[in-house]
Amino acid sequence: AVSFKDAKMINLRYCDRVCTRKLNCKNGGYTDPNNCGKCKCPAGYGGTYCDQVQRTSCGGEILASSYQTSLVSGNVYAGTHCIWRI
Repeated sequence: AVSFKDAKMINLRYCDRVCTRKLNCKNGGYTDPNNCGKCKCPAGYGGTYCDQVQRTSCGGEILASSYQTSLVSGNVYAGTHCIWRI
C-alpha cells in the first residue's frame, strides 16, 4: 500500500499543474488533483481544507479543559474506527 506521504509526493511531482488554483489545505493536506475544489487529507482529518476531524460513525471533537470530561461515542460495533480530537 502507498502511504499518504508517498501519494502526496507523487501527486505533487506529476499532477501539480492539474489544478490551476491551489487550496490552503491544513494539517499536511494538499489540493486533490481529482477534485480541485477540495483537499486530499491525511488520516484523521477531513473537511474541504483538512481542518476538521475525519467523519466516522463515532468519535468527534472536544475542547480540553481543567475539568473532568467523558467521551461519549454512542453505539460502537466490532471493526468500528473512531477518531477523536482533543
